[in-house]
Order: sequence, then structure tokens, then C-alpha cells
Amino acid sequence: MRGTFFRLTLLAAGLAALLACQPGTDNAQPSSFDRRALLAHAADQYLIPTFARFKTSAQAQQAAVAALVAQPTDSALRAARAAFRLAFLDAQRTLCADFGPGRIGNDEYLSAHLLSFPANEAQIDLAIANGAPLNPNSPQYDRRGFAALDYLLFADSTGTLQRFVANGNLRTYTRQVADEIAARATTAAQAWPAYRATFTASDGIGAGSPMGEYYNAFVWGYEWSKNYKVALPAGRGMIASDPSPLLAEARHSGMGRAALLACLALYKQIYTGDFGDQSGPGWDDYLQTVPGGKELVAATLAQYAVVERAAAALPPGQDISQVVASPAFQQLSVEMQRHTRLFKADMSSLLGISITFYTGDGD
Repeated sequence: MRGTFFRLTLLAAGLAALLACQPGTDNAQPSSFDRRALLAHAADQYLIPTFARFKTSAQAQQAAVAALVAQPTDSALRAARAAFRLAFLDAQRTLCADFGPGRIGNDEYLSAHLLSFPANEAQIDLAIANGAPLNPNSPQYDRRGFAALDYLLFADSTGTLQRFVANGNLRTYTRQVADEIAARATTAAQAWPAYRATFTASDGIGAGSPMGEYYNAFVWGYEWSKNYKVALPAGRGMIASDPSPLLAEARHSGMGRAALLACLALYKQIYTGDFGDQSGPGWDDYLQTVPGGKELVAATLAQYAVVERAAAALPPGQDISQVVASPAFQQLSVEMQRHTRLFKADMSSLLGISITFYTGDGD
């Protein structure tokens, strides 16, 4: 089952490459809504700041890991772990930005390279034993990114420092993982300010348009959390038939719950256009201007509240890997599944924007 899930994770990440590559429509219902204003607000308050912050924390993580590698000490390990936690949470906000600078080449995406999980720990150990260099361009996402760092920095709570002291190959591999994360974060952050003009230049909604890409990336991000952060470890996914802590994100560092909550907050921000104290046009505002949109917004926000209550009801003080079999986590999976239809079928239909990816989960 474990090997099958690794293949599924890679396939699912690769399916994001279908974004904006399928035939689409430009059949929005008549509306006076300023779609370019929505894109400009998203660029200025979400996309550009997100990648700028991620670059900063990824570079800080890179520096902390480099210090640990150069001189493995208890304080250096604590600093590297703290830097990981910050960069990992910042990376979550890129899940709805797998387009433009979030695209790597023609058919690969930042989330696949950096946020695929769980790590293939056996293959990581083998690569370290053989002294094999990390290949940042390979499709073996489960040996890289934050899942790899979660394993390398946190898997052995009592023996990690000793392993870093004793194993030069481990130090090299860990540094290479952190270097790749920082390099990709930096590349995307540097590209976004210039890409803003392209992103806001058109208000069309066909496949490949900025609106189409932004909408699909938003829905894909929600699907990622619903399917992989929640349904699979809950045993409600396409592969796992029973709850499994081994399929929980960031299970070694215990950051899976924080990552999920960060993503749930992000999805609501994107939907409403309320990024902190910077409020502006969001998808709900667009929907309010088309027939049936007000009712859909009300239903969507009501279900958001249900999902938020389900997340808040998770057993306190425990990470995802510890609660996968709990009734509260199972109910969260159910409520997120119910929420998906409102984003995909209903919202897509009212706005005339095609869903251009496939997750195979029947939504």
C-alpha cells in the first residue's frame, strides 16, 4: 500500500499540470463585475506577498540548515527545526498559486516539488547510504521538499544530533534539500512582480486565462487539503481504506494540524478577498453579480463555518497523525467533501469558468 500511495501522490501532483491545458469556455453570465480588479487585488495582497515571505523564510531555513551541517550542535538543530516550522507554514500559502511563476517548466508545479508527502523514507536512507546527490529535476518528489526535511530533522527525537555528527552524507543530503527549497522559492518570488502585468492584463475566463488559472489553482488547493491532508490519513481516500498515521503530513515534526488550519484560513481569504486587514474583491463578490450567485455565496460561507467548527473540534493538543481515527477528524473529512461541490460544480457553472483538472475522487 505504501508504494502505491507514493505513486498516487506523484500522479496527483502531476495532475495539477492539467491546469489551463484543457479546452475551456468564456461563457460567463452577464456581469458588470471588474474581474481585473479581483486579479490585481489577489496579486498585490496574496500572491506577491506570499512568495516574498516564503523566499525569506526558505532562505532562513537554508541558512539554519547550513549552520547545522557545518557544526552539528544542539542549538543548531533547534534553530534548524524552528526555521523549518516557519518556512513550512509559509509554503502552505503557495498551494493556490501553481501557475505563472509557480509553474516549473511546462508541466510541473511548485507544490509537487516542495509539498508532496509522505516522504519515501527508505529511498532517502538509501540515497544517503550511497552518497547519491539530490536531483532537483527528478520526478521523485517524495525524496525531496519539506516532507524530506520533516523526516531528516525530526524523525529521531533523541538521536538526530548524533546522526548529523556521525554521517557526512546525511549532512550533505539535508543541505541539498534545503538549498532546493530556497532556490525554488527565490525564483518564484523574484518572478512575480514582473508577472503581475501579465496576470492582470486580461479579464477573459477561458482556459489559460489569468482568471481561469487563478480559479483552478484555488479549487486545486482546496482539493489538495481535502484529499491528501485529510481524506487519505482518515482512510477515506482512493487508496487508504483505514485510518493511517503514516499518511499524515509532517507527522515527525507535528506540524500537520497547523498546516491544515493555515490552508483552511487561506481558502476563505481567497474566496472573500479579505487578506488580513486588506479587504478587496474576491470570488464571493463576483458571484454576487450573477444570477443565483447570492444564494451560492450564502451556502458556501455557511459550509465554511461548518468546516471551521469541525476543524476546531479536533482533539486538542494532538497533531493529525494522532487523531486520524477520531470521530472529529472523520467528520472533518465529510464536511470538506460536502464543501467541494460548491466550489467546483456550482461555482464553475455560474461563472462559466471550466474546471481544467481531474482528481479522480468523483467530485
